[in-house]
Amino acid sequence: DPARAHNKELQNMVDVVTSGTENDPIYDWEVGDRHYTLTSSTFTKRQLFPHEQTLNIHGEVAQHPFSHERLENERNALLYIARNTKIPVPRVLGWSNVDGVGCLTVEALHGALLIDILDDDSEDLSPADKVTLKRNVDTFIYDTVLPELRKLRSRTLGQLSGIVFPPPRVSALDDRPSWPPKVSTTERYVYCHNDLAQQNIVVDPTTLQVMSLIDWEYSGFFPPEFEKPFWLDPSGNGRVDEEESRRLVALLDDSRDTDIALTLFKRVKSSLRCLPDTIFSFVLWIRIRSSRVLSMVFSRFNTKES
Repeated sequence: DPARAHNKELQNMVDVVTSGTENDPIYDWEVGDRHYTLTSSTFTKRQLFPHEQTLNIHGEVAQHPFSHERLENERNALLYIARNTKIPVPRVLGWSNVDGVGCLTVEALHGALLIDILDDDSEDLSPADKVTLKRNVDTFIYDTVLPELRKLRSRTLGQLSGIVFPPPRVSALDDRPSWPPKVSTTERYVYCHNDLAQQNIVVDPTTLQVMSLIDWEYSGFFPPEFEKPFWLDPSGNGRVDEEESRRLVALLDDSRDTDIALTLFKRVKSSLRCLPDTIFSFVLWIRIRSSRVLSMVFSRFNTKES
């Protein structure tokens, strides 16, 4: 049953809708800012449409920062990882963007989530098999996943699209609305999944081997310290303490790296100063003239308003 990997999650949700046929059911449910659909061959997650969005305790639409960017980043990451590494990930089947609502469809995985199969109440595996499975997962991540990811390096901080949004354990402490992309003098940023937790590892309960890594929404090029061994956490929740979060924020604010916008400004300024004096003077005159015109316009506007 391809729904096996999601069975516990489904059981914990009261709004699961089952349709299709008895032999080929279709499951639909919502969590946070995502709508999920699982069939025998596909798994789809998309943003919520305006009429589906939930309200918070104040009666306002619940805010989910970077909702569209995160989903599009997962699509980009799955393609990037499949093309450049040996890490198994779900195959992308489709992507759409209708009125700003992103929708990603991947192949369904016929396996089980590591967090479910290692649960104390789960009787799918014997205690001995659970020990073997844990050992296999450790070996796979240390010998395959981390080395493959560390080969992917960049001088630029952030996601593949060029923007920067850190994982929740950072934004929970520092919720600034935007993070400037930074560039380093060396390729010190490595590609990080940013949530290698038990709920994001799909395993084969028969072979006791890892089948796939899922949920790449927060992945990107970050300092290597961002990749934590969350798969070792029995609860599989990937939480870190406040002190750890502060260290990650400090890494993002590292003064050794330069704000890209500031770098571009300095380059343009330097290029203008390399122009012949007459041209530079002309550009400067235009800048001064434009500022004066704008000042006049705003001055008249303010006069009319008063």
